[in-house]
Amino acid sequence: MKKALITTALTTATLLGSAAQAGHDDDNKWRERGKFRDYARVISVKPIVRMVDVSHPYEECRDEPVYRSRRGGSHASAAGEMILGGIIGGVIGNQVGHGRDRDKARVAGAVIGAAIGHDQAQQRNRRDGDYDERHVGYEQRCRVVDEYRQEERIEGYRVKYKYHGQIFRTRMDYDPGPRIPVEVKVKPVPGHR
Repeated sequence: MKKALITTALTTATLLGSAAQAGHDDDNKWRERGKFRDYARVISVKPIVRMVDVSHPYEECRDEPVYRSRRGGSHASAAGEMILGGIIGGVIGNQVGHGRDRDKARVAGAVIGAAIGHDQAQQRNRRDGDYDERHVGYEQRCRVVDEYRQEERIEGYRVKYKYHGQIFRTRMDYDPGPRIPVEVKVKPVPGHR
């Protein structure tokens, strides 16, 4: 048990030491170039807000009247008048003749009566004219409508921070929180004594 604890402690110490050494090596590379990383204290963060029009499509439906036409007029009754005229003519022809002549009179009366019925229907058509019956029905019609609303969009953040007594400002894509990483470059000032 003691041996396992000692092994775990040594492994952890070795890993921490390696990580620290890697971080230290990274810092050394930065310092060789005259730069190093540090943190500055954030004084204020203000979001940069812009109003944008955003489309919110929705479906709008309503019942619209639909007109349907049906041809009407005397055409339907013309056939009826021809049949009626034929029957009346046949009855009259039956009254006129005797024997075989009666059959001929019936046929002739039916033909003449049908012709008279047809002529009557045509005269009425010319007088009254044809007509359209219009029927109104309703059908649901839908369309997509774009409704635009203004919404706030955050485009970034104005960050004010302090490093070694100096105030700096920058713009960032995110809120950095209470401190901000900074890159410090150290360089001698030429001609300064």
